[in-house]
Amino acid sequence: MKRWMIGSVFALALLPNADAAPRAAVFWVSQPVGPGETVLVYGSALGTTTRVDLWRIPDGAAQTPGVRSEPSGSPISLRPAQVDDHAVKFIVPSQWRNGVFRANLLTAAGSVRVWINRPSILWAQGDAGLASTRGGWIRVIGTSLALAHPTILLTGRRQNVHLKATPLSPFALQARIPVTLPPGAYRLYVHNGCGGAAGWSAPAPFTVVPAPPASRRVIRLHPSEWHSVDLDRTQELQNALDTLGKQGGGTLQLARGRYRVSGGLSVPPGVTLAGSGMADTALCWPDTESPPEALIRGTGRFVVRDLTMYATNHQHGIVADQVGPNAGHVQILRVRMRLDPYRGHLTPEEVDRRFTASLKLSTGGGDSLRLGGPNVVVAFCDIDGGGRCLYLSHGQGAWIHHNTFYNGRWGWYCISGSDGVIFEDNSILGGDLMSTGGGLNCLDGSMVSQNVYYAGNHLARMYGWDREAMTTDAGGGAYYGRVEHAHGNQLELAEDPQWGGRDWKGAAVFILGGRGQGQYRQIRSTQGRSVILDEPWLVTPDASSIISITMLQRNYLFVHNTFEDAGVAIQMYGTAVGNIAYGNTSSRTGGFHNFGMNYLGIQPSWFVQWLNNRITEGNVYGGGHDQSMQMGEAHLGVFALPPGVEPHAPVTLCGIIRGNRLDRNAHLAAGGADPPSSGTTFPYTQEVIVEGNTVAHASVGLTVSRATVGVFARKNTFIDCAIPVSDEQADARRAAQMVARFLREHVPVMVLRMDRLLGSHVPDATGHGFDAIAVGTPQLQKNDAGPSCIAFDGKSYLTIPLGRILRLTSFTISLRVKPLVTRGRYGLVAKRINGVAAPFIVGLTDGHPTFEATDADGRWSFNFISPATLAEGEWATLTLVFRAGVGATIYVNGKEAGSIKNTADLMQNEEPLCIGRDAWGGDPPKADTPGIFRGCLADVVIWPQAMKPEGAAP
Repeated sequence: MKRWMIGSVFALALLPNADAAPRAAVFWVSQPVGPGETVLVYGSALGTTTRVDLWRIPDGAAQTPGVRSEPSGSPISLRPAQVDDHAVKFIVPSQWRNGVFRANLLTAAGSVRVWINRPSILWAQGDAGLASTRGGWIRVIGTSLALAHPTILLTGRRQNVHLKATPLSPFALQARIPVTLPPGAYRLYVHNGCGGAAGWSAPAPFTVVPAPPASRRVIRLHPSEWHSVDLDRTQELQNALDTLGKQGGGTLQLARGRYRVSGGLSVPPGVTLAGSGMADTALCWPDTESPPEALIRGTGRFVVRDLTMYATNHQHGIVADQVGPNAGHVQILRVRMRLDPYRGHLTPEEVDRRFTASLKLSTGGGDSLRLGGPNVVVAFCDIDGGGRCLYLSHGQGAWIHHNTFYNGRWGWYCISGSDGVIFEDNSILGGDLMSTGGGLNCLDGSMVSQNVYYAGNHLARMYGWDREAMTTDAGGGAYYGRVEHAHGNQLELAEDPQWGGRDWKGAAVFILGGRGQGQYRQIRSTQGRSVILDEPWLVTPDASSIISITMLQRNYLFVHNTFEDAGVAIQMYGTAVGNIAYGNTSSRTGGFHNFGMNYLGIQPSWFVQWLNNRITEGNVYGGGHDQSMQMGEAHLGVFALPPGVEPHAPVTLCGIIRGNRLDRNAHLAAGGADPPSSGTTFPYTQEVIVEGNTVAHASVGLTVSRATVGVFARKNTFIDCAIPVSDEQADARRAAQMVARFLREHVPVMVLRMDRLLGSHVPDATGHGFDAIAVGTPQLQKNDAGPSCIAFDGKSYLTIPLGRILRLTSFTISLRVKPLVTRGRYGLVAKRINGVAAPFIVGLTDGHPTFEATDADGRWSFNFISPATLAEGEWATLTLVFRAGVGATIYVNGKEAGSIKNTADLMQNEEPLCIGRDAWGGDPPKADTPGIFRGCLADVVIWPQAMKPEGAAP
């Protein structure tokens, strides 16, 4: 893609010779940004920024594009809110009006100029795909397009024309092309109504074309009489279509009624297959064990409209070429499909046979619509099939709107290898309890997918497989490592890449670390270790630079969509560059997130903005990415999944979380992995703004991982959140201070006297705040041998929220226990509630005391089972002593009952403490069933050092 599509995202510093080091440069500036909000500037050599001079550009006459006057008047000088070597954050004065801003960053490496809220065109398309016809429409998509009263300007050789622009959202403008405008090549500009001459965008090329001539040739067919419903019309229909094809095109017009079809129909280029309306004309295919490859097939340049298609067993519905010279220019208008391979009185064996056969077509079965190429339109359709509802490959200038799609058994939708797609005002629903979701991707083998406007859609009822309502996807990569040398647009890799015999043109070279971090370029060609790029770098990489070569996915805009009953609403899985999610609503899904990761290649997630989204119901059951959460809270988060490779480099950069509202059982998250993993300390996530959000009625408001740097949180509101902000670095400091104090004072961390159960609360007798909260209905029970105890019924347990801050390196855990059931696996004292790595789990397995813990490398290398057994209905004192650098020992009634030697460090986490429960177990033990203890517990004591059992006994 040409640089104009990036707009003003990449800005060259006002300094010569970008190869000389170090010179300040800017790669990305966040927008839109309003008064009182924070601007994030990302680039190189910005760490010495001491001052930001900021102007609001006056809203004078727009004048002519290209007139770049300097700001008048004195700027306001701001002290940056946060600075590091790559990023500067500063706040626009809240008393200013919104508009176009200019900022000068004063650094020791020079002064850098950036524009904020100047219109940026990402791409444009119209009624002729990536072009418009005279009298047709044009859609411009980008950022900061309409701050006030926007204007679109087309300049050409023969005529310039201003178009009245209608904002469809903050990211899309639409206008009508005059019928008198001459066809030809034009330059496209947008003015957002602010900033005078400075309010014009950079130009983008756009083409106006003549409307295609319409053929008047029509062949009319009528249905069979009611008493001739068995009459096969296949050949008659095909003969009529072929006749029109030989004549250069035309319309086969089907009258009201039903038409029996036994085979596939082929629609030639230039031909329209038209009914009299979805409610009037029906094509009906009888059941068969050997259905055709497609019910309707064409190469390209054909139309199907105004009819209904019925079929039982089938492979694909309507199919067209996706690539090649004949692909594209297909319209599917007002078509209803009812394609159900499981209709009727099928036996379970017949259902299984058909389902198994469908999976040979794709992982989601056959495709109701299988289309691709330029200028594809699908509108006002009602599509219900046995597998995937839509497969759109290599769509260029596609417009998919006002449809209802149903995914079938394991069905999903797939929009792959895009370059200009508007997907709006559709409903995508699960038509089967095994239906899943779908999304945008490069799964068709493309190296790039970009420029998708995904707006006003409703997605619901996604219960099968990973349940991802909208996910990106493109596993793979050719290289991760160092640069040998670079000059201009030429790059030499330090080691051999894995091209795999594929053409990597269009894929991206990302600089993840070292010199030039935060830049990417597209590949023009490759040969061995040599790579030719689409353009030179602003800051040329060197031997310190760490690069990744992988597929490029960018410029996805998700606007005003609603999601219900799915594993996740919007997920940016792997590569994501410049994506924006604005005004979306999630109910009963895992929420919204993006993360860089190792997905068969190191894939970054850069410059993603989450703006004004909402989570109304955050309870999750069987959700999260890859079904990682059995139950829990939804989130809106910017994460990084640790790639597990060296050299280390950040994979997630520059996330904006602003203006979102999370109403119930949902939280914000900045950095770390998903699910959380405290074993990761390298900051794979860097530079995140969390600003102006509201979180209400949740266990935690905002989590900030220690595996991140550059988080800037301000002006967030937390209502009825048990923990407003959980900052792992701050918690670690607090925990270290607490443990140090406990060691000095020779006191335990926590003492839970179970005879002090008050309703659903057990206070920490030390006064340190590690109070326990009952989940379920544990009962206080009299104990003849001593103080009262708590009886656990196999459904109830205690959780200690403050336990999340504990980071013990050596410790002793002591408790009195009387199991009523010993067969199976159960937790007694566990530093987790979810199935994640943990520094200790004391439990019972078939009556044997056990200890489990994860080492710093993520291995469960401390696990062992004591040979001793606890008898059902009898009290015992169980003590676990862990000594850092030595290992762990279990004592039963003061006698050693098993040990393990292990010098490794423990992996810590931020999970709460649980008493009487672990994340998995039961009888028989199952990974998706918690192991909840059944029996009595008297007292639980935790000391911050290794002690003799008698010293730790209650």
